[in-house]
Amino acid sequence: MNNHEDDETQSQIPLLNHSSWYLSNTYFHPDEHLPPDHSLLIVFESVRILTCICAVLGVLTNLALVGIIAKTSFRHVSYGLLIIIIALFDSIRLLSAIYYYLLFANVVQISAITETIYLATNRYPIFVVNWCKVLMAIERLLTVRYWEHHTHLDWRSKHKRKQYRRFAYAIIFVLFAGLLSQHPNYLYKRYQSVRINYNRLMIVNKHNENFYYGYHRFNSNLFGIMSYLILDIALPILSVLIVNILLLREIRKLPSSLQIKVKESIAILFFLSFLSMTIIPRALIGYYNYYSSNKDYIVLTRVVIFYYVCLGLEYFNHGITGCACFLSSALLRSELKNMIWTKYMAANVH
Repeated sequence: MNNHEDDETQSQIPLLNHSSWYLSNTYFHPDEHLPPDHSLLIVFESVRILTCICAVLGVLTNLALVGIIAKTSFRHVSYGLLIIIIALFDSIRLLSAIYYYLLFANVVQISAITETIYLATNRYPIFVVNWCKVLMAIERLLTVRYWEHHTHLDWRSKHKRKQYRRFAYAIIFVLFAGLLSQHPNYLYKRYQSVRINYNRLMIVNKHNENFYYGYHRFNSNLFGIMSYLILDIALPILSVLIVNILLLREIRKLPSSLQIKVKESIAILFFLSFLSMTIIPRALIGYYNYYSSNKDYIVLTRVVIFYYVCLGLEYFNHGITGCACFLSSALLRSELKNMIWTKYMAANVH
């Protein structure tokens, strides 16, 4: 989000629901900047509509995925457990996207508290999902490395149950570490004021310079670098790339007959890892806008356009998890068909 002591005068336009009406009928105070550029407004509205559609479909498919895994033996393996956690927190992030646009539409009144709610539902899922993808990559690496020794084992075996417990503990640690690293975002008194800059189409948070964390003045810049850029994004994405490189090396060591089967089992991991990289440019741009005092409106317009394009791809990444899992697993597709037939089709037939 955009957070700096922005001395640009903020417009007080209540709605952005109708682009053409907005551009033709909005009255601006003489001291205010020009209304948003046409291209910026078109990108914003397009991303808003597509994100809302993606959020609704993504939440439904992710919840269906969780429900199906919970009813099958897949829930007893560490890979299934990781998919459940990722799908749940992907859904939370998608719901936060809808909440974000409700703030812009003035359906939810923007304030320090509502902005804190948005940060809590937006940033914490990013941390959990990214680090769970690291755990998923590690789990796949171990599976491929010891494929011939452990692939025939049932989930009830001692080895599988031990592995499941270890990854369950790792997930609990990620959940706790996320709360620890994100807890300053829940302190709404950090902000002196929160408002929407309709020229940049970004939410602007003015920091409370007199806010103390314990006995020390809170350093928002340092917190943004350590938590937002490093812990949330850079470190997990880099870890996933390193583990995936090691995973590819392990796959090449397998016999040709096994390589095809293994590649099918890790296709979802590579797909989600690739889409996760879209968060990197969005995060850098977000941090730049967060603390930038650049007055070049043309430059900022282009930067914000690219920001929203990356943000749309990022939400698509969260929304596609359920679909990607169903496409990569014949077992999950079969269970989905059985669930649809049992609950809906069979009831209508009788």
